[in-house]
Amino acid sequence: MPEKNEHNVPDGGRDRVLRSMTGLGLGQLEDQGLRLRLEVRTVNHKHSDVRVRVPVEFSEISGQLEESVKQRLGRGRAEVTLRVEAGPTQGPSLDLGLLTALAAQLRNLRDAVAPDEPLPWALLSGNRDLLVERSVSEKIDIARHIGPLVEQAMRDLDAMRTREGAALARDLCARCDTLAAQAGSVGQHRDAYLMHARERLTQRISNLLEGVDCQPD
Repeated sequence: MPEKNEHNVPDGGRDRVLRSMTGLGLGQLEDQGLRLRLEVRTVNHKHSDVRVRVPVEFSEISGQLEESVKQRLGRGRAEVTLRVEAGPTQGPSLDLGLLTALAAQLRNLRDAVAPDEPLPWALLSGNRDLLVERSVSEKIDIARHIGPLVEQAMRDLDAMRTREGAALARDLCARCDTLAAQAGSVGQHRDAYLMHARERLTQRISNLLEGVDCQPD
């Protein structure tokens, strides 16, 4: 179902801009080694109906995302999906606080036992507690990215709906041209058809009345 652009002045329907209600818009960006991907899929609906799906660790931004899409969408039903994916270099990070504390203890031990020896850093290399895997929600403040993601996705959606609407408008105009041509052809043959139909009707009536006395009293 196309959506009319009320700001365009029609000229017999030819200059009216249509936008399809069905479309797909994508918004993407990267931050802190994470890829954020926002998809907005729309279909026709008489009211505004936005349904949001986000990773569970970002559930607190569902309301913000829904409201942001509603402000741009207007009428229609939208399925909004946010995906957060780790980049190829994403992995555990070094716990600098723990490393600093262990290094201080190691330095104190060295000073007490063998003050002239270098620090035995190899003793720390096997400590797995120094590597920590932070949750995705700890790595990124996703709320500040909602605006740019929605803006990008809605621009992409508007462009697709405009392209689809233009294709629909061309198809409708072609069909109107065909109907107009056929209507003109019907008009040209109307008189001849009516005369032919009258002759046939007159002949049929004559055949029915053959041998019947229809003279008035």
